[in-house]
Amino acid sequence: MKHGWLVVLALAQGSAIAQVCAERAPAGQVDAQAFVASDSEHFDTRRAGASYWLTPCQERNRVGIGGRLHWFEQDGWNRSGQQVLLLGQGKDTAAGSYWQGEAGVLSQHGKNLATFDATYHGTLGPATSWEAFANRDFVETAAALDQGIHVNFFGASLEHGLNAHLTGVALLGHQSFSDGNERLHGRLRLIYQPFLDSGFTVQARYRWFRSEGDEGRRAYFNPDRYHESMVMAGWRKRSADWTAVVLAGVGRQRVGEDDATPTRLLDVSLEKRMTDAQVLSLKAGYNQSASYGGPDYRYKQVQLQWQWRY
Repeated sequence: MKHGWLVVLALAQGSAIAQVCAERAPAGQVDAQAFVASDSEHFDTRRAGASYWLTPCQERNRVGIGGRLHWFEQDGWNRSGQQVLLLGQGKDTAAGSYWQGEAGVLSQHGKNLATFDATYHGTLGPATSWEAFANRDFVETAAALDQGIHVNFFGASLEHGLNAHLTGVALLGHQSFSDGNERLHGRLRLIYQPFLDSGFTVQARYRWFRSEGDEGRRAYFNPDRYHESMVMAGWRKRSADWTAVVLAGVGRQRVGEDDATPTRLLDVSLEKRMTDAQVLSLKAGYNQSASYGGPDYRYKQVQLQWQWRY
């Protein structure tokens, strides 16, 4: 793998932290993940990764190192990639804030990209919180991967509890593509809990984006305007060592000046605490929206993760 120096740097950093905190016996954590996705355009994605976390001196902050392997396939075309990562997490319980992030290098088809993915969550009061995010990655279509096109996505959201049963969320974001394209994103969500202890919610979501540029000259789905409105129902249930979350929705989308067409969404997650030190989680999702081939694009994904803390 190219960029082996990043692995050496990460190991050296972990070793230095371990020496500084040796007297306090910091705990460690090992994570392993697997991800599989496919769509109606025969584009398949697979990822496998592992990470090692070290808690330096205090539980509220920790650093780690990780790596991922990526595989992409579509109708005889295929690519693979390797990624090395530095990881970090932190929280301030008293202030109600936390952050998490990763930075690294992803290499695929002779093209190398410095990647990052970070989130910071803060509070503005007992019923109001905000979040800022930033990420950078390759655009995952066959044509975009061949050209090495990447995208930067920055944005922020605001969440406010209107009353005990109703919460509103607003997000504004901006995407900047390496091929010169720019996108502005907006999202709104209302979440209603009819019974506070039931784990059941009814949600309304609206999202849109506006692109600069012609869809025909892009290596990815890029209408000048996209709108989607959706009504969803969610349910969360915790029982002993199990936690289950289900979110299902139906809606309408409008691509450019085309007529409105239906959209659908289903997300399911299960988490099992196997022991005090081990957690196994499974997430699966299905989405029907729009893409190159028309309004009936379908996307399916499954993710499995195992955590072991010692």
